[in-house]
Amino acid sequence: MTDSQMRLRWPVVLLGSACLLAGGAGAAYVLMKSRAAVAPLSDVAATATSPPVATPGPGEPLPDVALTLTSQSVTGAGIIVGPVSTGTISSRVTVPGTVEPNTNQQVAVPSPAAGRVTSVSAELGAHVERGQTLAQISSPDLADAQTRFLSTQASATVTQQQLQRIEKLTGIGAVSRQELERARADYTVASADVEAARARLTLLGVSPEALAALTARGEVAAAVTVTAPTPGTVVQRDATVGQNVDSSSPLFTIGDLSSVWIVGELSDKDFSRVRLGSPATITTAADPALSLNGVVSYIDPQVNAVTHTSRIRVDVQNPRGELGLGTLAELQIGEAGSTEAALVPREAIQNVGDRQVLYLADVGEPGRFIEREVRLGDPVGDQIAVVSGVKPGDQIVVKGSLFLRAERDRLGLRATPR
Repeated sequence: MTDSQMRLRWPVVLLGSACLLAGGAGAAYVLMKSRAAVAPLSDVAATATSPPVATPGPGEPLPDVALTLTSQSVTGAGIIVGPVSTGTISSRVTVPGTVEPNTNQQVAVPSPAAGRVTSVSAELGAHVERGQTLAQISSPDLADAQTRFLSTQASATVTQQQLQRIEKLTGIGAVSRQELERARADYTVASADVEAARARLTLLGVSPEALAALTARGEVAAAVTVTAPTPGTVVQRDATVGQNVDSSSPLFTIGDLSSVWIVGELSDKDFSRVRLGSPATITTAADPALSLNGVVSYIDPQVNAVTHTSRIRVDVQNPRGELGLGTLAELQIGEAGSTEAALVPREAIQNVGDRQVLYLADVGEPGRFIEREVRLGDPVGDQIAVVSGVKPGDQIVVKGSLFLRAERDRLGLRATPR
């Protein structure tokens, strides 16, 4: 083979190799595309069998959503289907609550005068008797009121003496009747001034005994004594030494803790089971042996749009003070008894916003599941009662519901409710 023939053959060889490579790549692309076109449904985890639903408004129920899984996906996700069971639950409603003071048995103790707090003798939580000293206030207003009282009293004494003298002179004809009437009018005005000054001192917290001492000694004191208007427990203390206060500024709140309130949040699913006057049993974790009885005295007509609960209040007699303010308590509301209810495992429940859903298995079409909103009742061990949405005997996903929710989210079948 000559050199010229070798130089001519190398380009041909290179061109042929390039054609073979291009042909092989094209054939591989066509083959892969044809295989993808006929790929079995088992390669896809789930498909939507219902169109995406609109976001429900507040209070509107969630519509059902359906999705279908392949048999391989059902097995791989560990999905297990079982029936909704039936069980016995207590007919009572359980509500967690907190011990609060009975505000109907509370008395606010304001400052009787403007001034500065010089001492506080009543601590928070202390029991006080009626008339017991709670605090002392140094008050210029009190000094002014005492000075005015002494002044008007002295003026009234002089006016009275003048009236007595004129009455004697009138009796012997030395003074006219007109002057007598004028003297009597002056004495009436002076007496009214004394009573007004006395009333002012009473409003400032000066007792009748202190008024008598002030009249006898004539000594002005600027200290106001704040006393308890009723026996009870100091449930709030706002007074501190050195604090400047105005008249009517709150200093203390005294409450009678022989009766307290247990305040909790009642779920809207239990509204039909609780009424005003319903009996309640109160227990606490702090003292498991303690059990007190009370009645439902208030149910707030306004329902919280976020928590779907309403504030509820139970009146409880607490004569020995077993229930301290702020203690966590549990309310068992209603008559003792039991009822039949549909029960599902806790792990079968999934949350959609503030709603709860279960996944029902379509017995007529294997692999098809329906997401349905349910209303839950009280827990029973590792199960929970269902008030509405499913009934005993319905086939639901008892394990693997989280996978179904994730697939529903991936497919975008439901928006989170407002």
